Amino acid sequence: MDKRLRVMVIATALLFVPQVGQFVAIRSLNVSHHQSAIALLLAMTGIFIVPTSLILTASVAYSYRATWREHRPIMLLALFNVIIAISLAWFTVDQCGWSQVAGIGLYGCK
Repeated sequence: MDKRLRVMVIATALLFVPQVGQFVAIRSLNVSHHQSAIALLLAMTGIFIVPTSLILTASVAYSYRATWREHRPIMLLALFNVIIAISLAWFTVDQCGWSQVAGIGLYGCK
């Protein structure tokens, strides 16, 4: 496997931890009306994981800038990583706004 592809896959895999935390937070907000301890822990790890993943994604995408047409799958994975990172940051800042756009009903967001 190409080194840059491996780095991009690692950047994507890093984003799964805060994404799981987001799913746990959605569930705990709807069931118990506040975030659970595990959701809070995974959100706190996102503070370090999301910027690291974005840095890795940006460095790989920048290295393919001249030949991006030949490496479309990797560039699409980079776009996917950026979209996930934006979604995680938006959920952290404004849960009600994120839930309205995502079409998910959260308790307390009416």
